[in-house]
Amino acid sequence: MSKHEGLSVFELIRADGFISVNKKLAHAIGLYEATIYGELVSRYLYFLEHDRLTDDGWFYNTIADLEAGTAIGDRGQRTAIANLSKHGLIQCRTKGLPKMRYIKINTNPAILLSLIEMANKKIEKKKEAYEIKKAKQNQSRSLDNTTVPSIAGTCVSTVQELVIADSGTNNNNSINTNKEKQCKVSQVPDKSGKRDSFDINIFNRQLKSAYKRIGGQDALHYSFEEITEIMEYFLEQRKQVTNVEHFRLTNSTMDDILYGLANVNLQDKNTNQTFNADVGGYMDMIDYYFSQTFDPESGKCDYSLAHFFKSNEILANCAFKAGCIT
Repeated sequence: MSKHEGLSVFELIRADGFISVNKKLAHAIGLYEATIYGELVSRYLYFLEHDRLTDDGWFYNTIADLEAGTAIGDRGQRTAIANLSKHGLIQCRTKGLPKMRYIKINTNPAILLSLIEMANKKIEKKKEAYEIKKAKQNQSRSLDNTTVPSIAGTCVSTVQELVIADSGTNNNNSINTNKEKQCKVSQVPDKSGKRDSFDINIFNRQLKSAYKRIGGQDALHYSFEEITEIMEYFLEQRKQVTNVEHFRLTNSTMDDILYGLANVNLQDKNTNQTFNADVGGYMDMIDYYFSQTFDPESGKCDYSLAHFFKSNEILANCAFKAGCIT
């Protein structure tokens, strides 16, 4: 007889393989990060209780052990641990032969408290974005057969054509200051002479297909829900600024956008750690992106998904200006 036989669902979920994940921390820096942090803290407490920490508080943890405990593979672990290190929650180093990965937990609660406060702000921001989206959906339902003009333009801008005004004022004050400004876009048609009108159902099907085709969360690090949330936020902000819907994308362009989103490889100059932005971080970057004026003389920027996500330099610059990296 199994030792778990006769237990309720609630007892089973607590009896075996339970990980303590702080929901606010997940909002602040990502679900993978919060999951791995919860597991590492649990292991730290185990080693502390059994007097197996090094004299200066380190303990070893292999990739295989952490994957067994969290179901997160090598790539996800590396990214999450880099983010945890960047935020000062842990330290990580390798030593010995063969090389072993050692972890040290920062036991100062001030860092965790500041991240929880950050999460509270991000949660409120997401709620506001959801309310705006809901209000727009209700408004659109009240309009009978109202069509929205499609945008005609090509996104062939390079990072040199991205002109970002730097007035020397506080970065936070520059975000969301130009929402009422209308975007000047290129009117250059594509090879067919026009661009197909945007259809959210087609977009969602393309996004889902591309996510599966590329390899899902194992390849992209983000869950499909997280990527959908980032994309929807971008489209909402674009609509507010340009007053037009996004044009329809090709499947290959959608693939490129997802690759760009998942492989931005932001680098913190203080720690030299590379990391991916979480959903809240991407929202901040998107806010900054749409608060900027692009070179009107080039006539080539249309505030498109491709322009934003396909340039690592643009993403890194937006991340820096939005305060996601230092």
